[in-house]
Amino acid sequence: MKHLRYLNVVLTVIAINLVLITLAVTGLFPTASAKENGPRYVAVPVNADGTINVNLSQIRGEDIGYRALPVDVTKVDGRTIRSTPLPVIVGK
Repeated sequence: MKHLRYLNVVLTVIAINLVLITLAVTGLFPTASAKENGPRYVAVPVNADGTINVNLSQIRGEDIGYRALPVDVTKVDGRTIRSTPLPVIVGK
């Protein structure tokens, strides 16, 4: 009697899992996917005037300390920067 009850429980668990697998394969459960080689976007908090606060401590895993930053800016607001000074506000 005990063996029959154990067998019924095991067969019920197997049957439930087979139903769930079938539902998953047929596409009834929602799935998530992501592009491998597409552009990646993140949300960045923007100040009221449209600027963002940046606190750099490392570039490519190397501590920058207080030395000059290797920055190469070619466009601002879609306009090409040539020899005009770029306005920079240095904070704390």
